[in-house]
Amino acid sequence: MSFLQFADFSNNIIGSWHGVEAPLLRYLDLSFNRIHTVTGLEKNSQLQNLFLHGNELESCQGVAYPNIKEITLHKNKITSLQGLSALLNVKKLDLSENNLVELQGLPDGELVSLHLRRQACES
Repeated sequence: MSFLQFADFSNNIIGSWHGVEAPLLRYLDLSFNRIHTVTGLEKNSQLQNLFLHGNELESCQGVAYPNIKEITLHKNKITSLQGLSALLNVKKLDLSENNLVELQGLPDGELVSLHLRRQACES
């Protein structure tokens, strides 16, 4: 898949994601699956848009790749933002409807749009 730039795997029953060898991939939609772990994004050095909403992620481990500019993580079970600080170029981040209790670990970088609806956050 050396020329693949757009991939939509949404609305399936994928339980974990271990990456795909696609060095030119820029857009990856894994929304509305049953994903609980993500690894292998380093295989996609051009990835800019990552959609992981509507899954079963409990952490942000494995989802923060430096080139990502837009990432959707809403409607998961995320409790901690640990690992997201690696999103150096992210502009849009949606963490709505998770189980966050604090906001420590948000990326600084170029963040322009942040969605945090329906959280248990106190700080």
